[in-house]
Amino acid sequence: MIIETLIAITIGILIGIISGLIPGIHVNLISSLSILFYNEISNKFPAILIIIALTAMLTTAIFLNFIPSLILGVPDPEKTLMMKPLHRAILKGKAYLIIKQISISLIITSLTCIVLLPLAYLIIKNTSILTKFIPYILMVVIILNFKKEKNKLLGITITLLAGILGITTFSIEQLKEPLLPLLSGLFGISSIIDSINQQPKFKKQFFSIHTRINKKELIKIPFYTSLVSLFSFIPAVSSSQFVNIIKKDEKTYALTCSSFTISTALISFITVYTLNKARNGVAVASISFLANINQINLIIIVSTILISTAIATLLLIKFSKIILKNMNLIPYKKLSISVLILIIVLTIVIAGFWGIIIAILATCLGLICSKLELNRNYLMASLIIPTIFYFI
Repeated sequence: MIIETLIAITIGILIGIISGLIPGIHVNLISSLSILFYNEISNKFPAILIIIALTAMLTTAIFLNFIPSLILGVPDPEKTLMMKPLHRAILKGKAYLIIKQISISLIITSLTCIVLLPLAYLIIKNTSILTKFIPYILMVVIILNFKKEKNKLLGITITLLAGILGITTFSIEQLKEPLLPLLSGLFGISSIIDSINQQPKFKKQFFSIHTRINKKELIKIPFYTSLVSLFSFIPAVSSSQFVNIIKKDEKTYALTCSSFTISTALISFITVYTLNKARNGVAVASISFLANINQINLIIIVSTILISTAIATLLLIKFSKIILKNMNLIPYKKLSISVLILIIVLTIVIAGFWGIIIAILATCLGLICSKLELNRNYLMASLIIPTIFYFI
């Protein structure tokens, strides 16, 4: 069984590399395909091995997703307000330094979350007490988004438009996988279109062997993030909302986002174990293949995450260094167009006619937000507002 487990982890890591490096090939999509072909897969492989592979895939993809985030959608340096913190780091030549610190932060977060699993179990077990407060929590999240906005009227307008788009999207019964066209349009297609005609001149990156790190910060951020992720059962709240509340320099932004992503992924399995409910695609697949997760399954999953984290850390550092050294050799426009075509094709195949309509509307809203140089967190109202109405 040990050999089979290692093979499953290896396969999962390989798929995670593909999912992490190629935008549009999301882990939720692969998880959905595994559920679609449930009968064929379950007849050939034990359920726990399938979940091990999917868990390794999820962990690896979380790490490597930072690489396409680095090289796609980098705007003109003068457009600093719409520029993502990692993109600013690239143009300053500090991307590799941040990537190394992200790797350390992810490892610390994984270990912190494992220590906090018993506390997560107790909190999630009593979610029924907190459920009635979810709409009000989400309203507070929306209000906090306007905290640093100078033009609050525009921010409110974009938030309302995103909310209407989200409600419309989830009300279309014929639309399969509604999140694919909605989120791809708002964040993926719009970002690529906005920067597709640019060929940024990237500054030479620093590749210091000895990276200066603030040890206190690298412990504090993962710890606080892990505590916040204990409440990740609250729907529609992402790392971007959490980061928006705190200081948003490049390093803090990157460390917090990365920590929140891995911690919520790990906590999601506790949610499945406790409530048999899932937040991400891999957790949904675990319910489909295992019916429920027992203590032994949970230990195996946590162990898989630890092993995958160690390997994914090395992959992230290695791949990012290679790519950052050759940034100016990348055919930026061709790469952007290729990714754009891939996302559109996936949307057509998976979401169909209504998916295309939603993707077009979402893309227009994403471009408007970008052109007005507004915080893209307002676009998350497309998930938050429908969720508020669901719980009211």
